[in-house]
Amino acid sequence: MALLLGGCNLSGEGSTGQGTVNLSVGISKPTAGAHTNQRDVEVRIAATGGRVESAKLAYTGSSSGEIPLTPSGGVWRGTLPESLSSGTYTLKAEARVGSFIKESGPVVFVFDKDKPQITILAPTSPVTLSSASLEVRVQVQDAHSGIKSVKLFAENILLEEKPGGSGEGYVFKVNRDTLPEGTVALRVVAEDLAGNTQEATVPVKVDRTPPTVVWKAPADGAVVSGAVALEVEATDNVGVAKVEFFAGSTKLGEATSAPFTFNWNTLGYPDGPVTLKARAVDAAGNAAEATLTVTVANAPRISWLNPTPNQQVAGLVTLQVEVQALRSVERVEFYFGPDETQMSKIPGTPSQSGSTYTLDWNVLQVAPGDYLLKAKVVDAQGSEAEALIPVKVGSTFVITTPAEGEEVGPGAQKEIVAVTIGINGTLPPGVNVSKVEIYINGQYVGDALNATAGDGSQIFIYTWDTTQLAPGHDPTLSGDRVITARVYYTGGDTWTNGVRVSYQP
Repeated sequence: MALLLGGCNLSGEGSTGQGTVNLSVGISKPTAGAHTNQRDVEVRIAATGGRVESAKLAYTGSSSGEIPLTPSGGVWRGTLPESLSSGTYTLKAEARVGSFIKESGPVVFVFDKDKPQITILAPTSPVTLSSASLEVRVQVQDAHSGIKSVKLFAENILLEEKPGGSGEGYVFKVNRDTLPEGTVALRVVAEDLAGNTQEATVPVKVDRTPPTVVWKAPADGAVVSGAVALEVEATDNVGVAKVEFFAGSTKLGEATSAPFTFNWNTLGYPDGPVTLKARAVDAAGNAAEATLTVTVANAPRISWLNPTPNQQVAGLVTLQVEVQALRSVERVEFYFGPDETQMSKIPGTPSQSGSTYTLDWNVLQVAPGDYLLKAKVVDAQGSEAEALIPVKVGSTFVITTPAEGEEVGPGAQKEIVAVTIGINGTLPPGVNVSKVEIYINGQYVGDALNATAGDGSQIFIYTWDTTQLAPGHDPTLSGDRVITARVYYTGGDTWTNGVRVSYQP
């Protein structure tokens, strides 16, 4: 604000009835261009050749008037009215010596008794420091004299001072670590050029103490099968804002109030160890963590329904297993072999009905003997499970009569022997028997004929007249005869078991 500065001291010479008078008058307080909230004025008056009889001071501005001056301590003093409003004023002093009157030059100054106005823009009250630093933004205005300085205090400790004249906005950065723990009053104090001060306060909570967090479930080292309830106990001197749950580096979710729990579905995780982390955060941003390790065990389970362990199988075998899986099943496979190191995959894709998987296994061309059957399931995450059972593969076609060790021939009163070949189990679909050859002591003697047994099953019969000479059989010689059969069917042929009989001529 530009002020018109007038002279503050004028001297003059005059004449009274007693002689020549020299008189000087000058305003010393306030000074020209001053900004003040004080109403006191001082005028220096010097006179020779006479005595100063009276003095007064006139003021003009938003209001006008005059006040008397009285001598005190070598100066003439007065007080502007208490009701004087803030604004720019012009002062003139006048002194009288007899009939001689002398005026001072004008003094222009700003009288400002109004305090600055402070508006705290941030933070809003009250606030808890949520980071290492806090930004305090204020707006300061003064209508008359202008701002001299804006200061920020923590209680009575000066943190920072900014000079005025940089506009209405002021920004302070407060380092949380410089403040004491607990509730602290941040005070903004603004002073204008006239010496008026105003302050505004915002309380902040300073919290540098992290929460405590302890796992309640699951236990460290636990094995977890699907939906798992995660729970921690978290406490803080002020209050826990949230608890975040992590599996590895992946955030699962969070809880914002006690009890601090979260349901974790492990199906999206491969089997094996997983580190769980709970991170508790308070309102001030302090954080604490607790970890534990669990083992995800979502692997499926598989068990045999058919055949049963050590069961003898032949022909067409229905392989059937039950699968229990938390995740979707990728595939089910069947294997067989003489031991675990020599397993061959059984061809075909199992059919599914609910949790049951079924596959037909053709063992017509599998050599009779002891084998291991393995069923394997793989789920969508690649987790596997296996089930292993022993089975016995028998001949699909067997000689049912005569019996092993049976006596035949005239001497045993069994001249005619019915060599019967039955089917052990079920023939695979589309497999038909085209011919059954009978051998005695390894020599072909003829073909068996197709027939139907009393239970409706298919059999093949060869009628052996033991009194007749045949390859591999001399009816005059007693001894053992081994009967075997070679069966021809769709896609292949196979030998039956051998039956040893005792021939009696």
